[in-house]
Amino acid sequence: MHMMLDPHLRPISPDLNNEESKRIFDEHKQLAQEYLKIQTELAYLSKHKSELEAEMDDEELRQKREIIQLENEKDSLIKLYCTLKNQLSR
Repeated sequence: MHMMLDPHLRPISPDLNNEESKRIFDEHKQLAQEYLKIQTELAYLSKHKSELEAEMDDEELRQKREIIQLENEKDSLIKLYCTLKNQLSR
């Protein structure tokens, strides 16, 4: 798993004669695995965020179109009201 890391982040091979070196190497491998897991999660969440933003843009566009349609309908109703009011006053 740690071999998937960029070369500058990979742990160097431990000194097999030194217990502390082996322990540090194992700890580094665990941290590298955690790091990769978090990076993968971050990439997934970032993609999901982009998808949600794209949907939101479509939703905003739909809402704007609906507002324009409703405003046009309102204008038509106001004109109809004025016309009917004028007819009544004659």
